[in-house]
Amino acid sequence: MDKTLQGLSREIASKIESIESLIADKKFTEALAEIRDLESQKAADRFSAVRGSIHYLLSSALHHLGRYDEALEEGKRAFELLKNTPENKRIAQIQFNLGAIHVALGDFEHAESQLRDVIATYRRIDDRRGIITVCNKLANICFVRSNYHQAIGYMNQCIRHCDESEDEVTRAKLAANLSRIYTLIGSWRPAKESLLSAVAVFEGKGDQLYLCRALLSLGYVCCLQRDSQEGKTYYEKALELIYDNNYTRELAIYHEYSGELEFAQGSYERAKNNYLDCLRMMEQIAPESDMISQTYRLLAEVQIAEAQYEEALSSCEKAMKVATSLGERIEIGAIHRALGQIYTAKKEKDKAKEDFQKSISILGQIGAKFELGKAYLEAVRSKVFEYVDCTAYYASGREIFRELGSDYHLGTIALAFCEFLYETGEHDKAEAYLREPEKIFKRLDEKKDLDLVLESRAKIDRALGKVGSPNTRHRAEYHFSDIVTQDDQMLAIIDEARRFKDSDVPILLLGETGTGKDLLAKVIHCESKRKDKRFVKVNCAAIPETLLESELFGYKRGAFSGADKDKKGFFEEADGGTILLNEIGDLPLRLQAKILDVIEDRELTRLGEVKPRKVDFRVIAATNKDLSEQVRSGDFREDLYHRLNVVSLRLPPLRERRRDIPLLIERFLAELGIKESGWEGLDKSQLGLTYDWPGNVRQLKNEVERLVLALIPFDSRKLLEELGKLDQEISRGTSENYLVDKRAQVERMEIGEAIKRCGGDKEEAAKVLGISKATLYRRLRQYDLDI
Repeated sequence: MDKTLQGLSREIASKIESIESLIADKKFTEALAEIRDLESQKAADRFSAVRGSIHYLLSSALHHLGRYDEALEEGKRAFELLKNTPENKRIAQIQFNLGAIHVALGDFEHAESQLRDVIATYRRIDDRRGIITVCNKLANICFVRSNYHQAIGYMNQCIRHCDESEDEVTRAKLAANLSRIYTLIGSWRPAKESLLSAVAVFEGKGDQLYLCRALLSLGYVCCLQRDSQEGKTYYEKALELIYDNNYTRELAIYHEYSGELEFAQGSYERAKNNYLDCLRMMEQIAPESDMISQTYRLLAEVQIAEAQYEEALSSCEKAMKVATSLGERIEIGAIHRALGQIYTAKKEKDKAKEDFQKSISILGQIGAKFELGKAYLEAVRSKVFEYVDCTAYYASGREIFRELGSDYHLGTIALAFCEFLYETGEHDKAEAYLREPEKIFKRLDEKKDLDLVLESRAKIDRALGKVGSPNTRHRAEYHFSDIVTQDDQMLAIIDEARRFKDSDVPILLLGETGTGKDLLAKVIHCESKRKDKRFVKVNCAAIPETLLESELFGYKRGAFSGADKDKKGFFEEADGGTILLNEIGDLPLRLQAKILDVIEDRELTRLGEVKPRKVDFRVIAATNKDLSEQVRSGDFREDLYHRLNVVSLRLPPLRERRRDIPLLIERFLAELGIKESGWEGLDKSQLGLTYDWPGNVRQLKNEVERLVLALIPFDSRKLLEELGKLDQEISRGTSENYLVDKRAQVERMEIGEAIKRCGGDKEEAAKVLGISKATLYRRLRQYDLDI
């Protein structure tokens, strides 16, 4: 009995103890009736401490009955009556109850403030169990508000106090709760460790309810780590406990987790049935819980996979309603990701972009790494973003999955980026990026994903002119005869390339975008003495600067976070063969010195190693920029420029070799299976001979392919007519000025958007754009951009 009750009649003391027991047993209506009866007797009016206790008990009962405003008023009255008394334990109980009421009202700031005061009160009376209870409640508040790292801090405080008091069972329960936070932020290893220790304790103590919950969580973590068999084992153990004890809520959780496992394995109907079972149970038990919002969102993901977009949209709306009412930001972010997928499928590109960006922003702010990584993955898969954005999302997602140690997701995002590159016509680059997912899925024995890789491989091989089945790789052959030309300039360049094809001196290919630098580099390699070794193409502008060094030089296991194995760089991959450094003008200054050393010494050092490795390769560099001007502006090292510029071949733009246009069109038609051009007697002056083709040969090829697809059945006369319409572009101004203006306009826009996306951080914007900081500032001055 409390000290404040000494001197009271035994009847009043007994009544208060009885009411506390009713509240502890969750019999709140009975407790409320007993409190009202005690108040009517007015026997304790002259004892302020007892009146305070009665107001506290009334506040507690009203709180649990959902009458929060009344509960808050009663709690405040109780605190005012007791705050200056020595009854610290009762004061702490009142403060804790007030904090819980503020949580129920959604006033988290007042709740946190109130609960921190409780900790101070419990410390005064050295009540460790009270401190544990309060820290656990604070962790719960932070968890709901998606302040996960702060929640982990509070949970660790709880665990420390449990260690001091040697309370093994409470510690195990807290460890299980802590694992849930670790799981959400993607820290799967500590999550699994916490759960394994908790399972051992619950098994030893025979606590079947908490053992069941821990087994479910353990199975879920295993499935996230793609260890489905181990995950199923834990689920089956949990299911036995669920049936033995009739655990309804835990059965709903089992259905949700099983649904996710079935979905990951491609069993959409089973996944959907599990989710619907979970929803039916939860709508009876807790219709406004976080499980409702999460399960509706997971159901939407299955519906998206089955192309049921209207149903998925409806599920997202239901999920968003509950998640918003709970302030559950991690679910809100995940729902926006699902909406991005839906609007991508519905061809509503702007809406899709907006939802993906919201998802990335929300999940990034709260530090939910795994869900954020999946948002980056789906943004790349969507193909609704421009090249720069998509590359940045790929790099960010890849970094997250590396940090999480999720090889499977590293493979999926690399495959998604490869598909994006294929769609944008970057077939060589797509081929290079396909190697990583192929290795990963083979190692993990992910047959379904490996089939997707082989499908991509077949498409890319066809685009690159390679032959053979998807399972059999053949080296592509390129010859000087593949270069279609009657132009004197081009014929002279081919002769010069033939002279130096077997030499080891670097060759620098210059020319506008689309003039055929890639093709000429491949031809030189395939006609050279190195033709039986690899041709490795590196796009210096496409690979994010943060990844470029490791991609070029390779790394040793443990060199940085996520480096879980040794990896060759592009230079080592090209050992014995040829490496093409495409867009060399975009190479960051800090790497130019290292590149020069590798070219000079024919040796490199992987990241994380000290001993250099000998490599034998032939360098071809290509750029559409004026490197001599970049040397003068300080954006390109003079010594590297002179080392690369031993043999320099400048490919003319298509407007300077107009006689090749009819020949090129015939070649492209033949590649598309149209061998009979059917234009004998037609006027070939219509073949775009006055149009300047700012995108050069690449643009001409793309235009022919587009028209062939549009003109079904194929009609040669119609093709000529459509190509002739391009001459109207000349009316916009002189072709050269028009081209310069057009490029400037695009560059201005890209720079402005990049700086805006980076929040005004110009250094970060330069990285996103793949240019040096000095180049960015020069462009800002050139275009008079005040950003």
